[in-house]
Amino acid sequence: MGTWGTGIFDNDDAGDVREEFRDLIAAGKSADEATAGLVESYGAADVDLEDHDFWLALAATQHSPGHVGTGVIERAITIIDDPAELERWDPSDARRRRAALKKLRSRLQKKPRSPKRLRARRGVDTALEEGQHLLFDTGTRVLLLRVLGVSTDKGGRYPFVMLLDWDGTEASLEQAHRLPGRLDPGKNRREGERMGIKLIGEPDDPPSLRILANVSDEDTPTSRRTIDDTRPHANWVAGWVPRWSQVDEFLQERGV
Repeated sequence: MGTWGTGIFDNDDAGDVREEFRDLIAAGKSADEATAGLVESYGAADVDLEDHDFWLALAATQHSPGHVGTGVIERAITIIDDPAELERWDPSDARRRRAALKKLRSRLQKKPRSPKRLRARRGVDTALEEGQHLLFDTGTRVLLLRVLGVSTDKGGRYPFVMLLDWDGTEASLEQAHRLPGRLDPGKNRREGERMGIKLIGEPDDPPSLRILANVSDEDTPTSRRTIDDTRPHANWVAGWVPRWSQVDEFLQERGV
C-alpha cells in the first residue's frame, strides 16, 4: 500500500475503499452488506494498526452520503482516540495527522444525513497522452502539468501527471519539457524523485485544459519532442489520487 500524506485518504487503500463502497451501494447493497464485503475483501476483521486506514476511510466515506454500517463510526472513533494511531507516524508527521484525525472525529460525531442515492460510476476516460504538457485552470489559478502516462482499470482510463515548477509566464512554456517536477514526496523519496498525481475523470477530462504544442527539436525540425533527454529530469512516484475538481484543494492543504 502506498502512503504519501497524513490525510485520511492519503493512501491507496483508503481511496479504493471509498470508490468500492459507493459502487456497492449504487448496486443495491445495504451499508451493512457493503461493509461486510469490504471487510472480507481487505481482511480487516480485526482492528490492527494495519487496518486503521481502512476503518477511518470507511467511516468517512459512509458518513458523507448517510449510508452508515453498524458499528463503523464507533470503531473509527476508537481508532482516533487510540494513542497507537499517532505513535505509528513519524514525529514530523504526527502533528498534521493529529489535525486530520481531529477534523474527522468532529465530523463523525455529527448525525449522518438521510441516506443519499448513489449512482453507479460511469466509466471515465481521458483523451490525454503520455508526454503532453497542459495548462489546467482550477478556477483560482493555472497549473502546468506533464502527462506521465495513462492508467487503465475497471473504472476507466486515468492520466498520471506531474505538477511542474512553472513561473506562470507564457515565455517559459516554450521550455515546458525542461521544467522539473514541483512536488517532493518527502523523507522517503530517492534522489531526483518528485510526486505524481493520478487524476480521476468526472467523467472525462475537464474543458478547462489547454494542451500545449510539442516542442520542436532544433536539430531535427520535423521531429516533435516533449521531454528533454539531454539533461537530467526528475523521476516520479505514484502519489495523490484526487478528482480534477479537487486538485487545487489538495495542493492548498499541503501548502503548494
